[in-house]
Amino acid sequence: EEIAANKAKQEQFNELMSEADAFVGEEKYPEGIATYEEALTVIPGNSEAKSKLKKAQEAFANLEEKAAKQAQYEELIASADQAFSTENFEGAKSLYEQASDVFPDETYPKDQITVCESRLNALADAAEKQAAFDDLVAQGNEAISSTDYEEAVEKYTEALNIIPNKEPALSKLAEAKGLLDEQLAEQQKQDNYNTLISDADDALDNEDYDLAKSKYQEAKQLIPEE
Repeated sequence: EEIAANKAKQEQFNELMSEADAFVGEEKYPEGIATYEEALTVIPGNSEAKSKLKKAQEAFANLEEKAAKQAQYEELIASADQAFSTENFEGAKSLYEQASDVFPDETYPKDQITVCESRLNALADAAEKQAAFDDLVAQGNEAISSTDYEEAVEKYTEALNIIPNKEPALSKLAEAKGLLDEQLAEQQKQDNYNTLISDADDALDNEDYDLAKSKYQEAKQLIPEE
């Protein structure tokens, strides 16, 4: 009877071990672990069952750890992609870096970090250009206020060399050029007036009254209010 009982136990044990091996082969670790444990209730302390149980438990722990890391990675990538889509490149870069720390061999987060850095550099360059542009426009406005139209034209032109066709520099440049043209024309008129007055004074000193009168009349026609 004892031999028969032992044989029955062995057959039950072998069957359970085969079932457990099959579960583990399919990576159904919880089922495999439970079946190895059941086999050990049939033949307690069996070295093969204990060894296979330990390996199954380790494999299951590794699988759970990998699944947790995968879930963490996917969550980080989703958040990073969302930040990237709203042009929050600083935040996106940080999240891609965290994802890359989880799975260092993945190329996607590394590629996206490079893209983020490129976008951030472009934004910094654009901000620097805008600051320089704004400063030159302010200098141009100040020059107009002090009627230094030549300086204003120079400053607005410099601003447009940094960011072409950008307002308000574009319309301000046209305004400054118009004011400069008027200023130069007025200056030329004044120079011509001064020359005529000087010639008239010389003619008067030389008692050439007809020439003096003519020059004074020309001067008065040029600037009647003088």
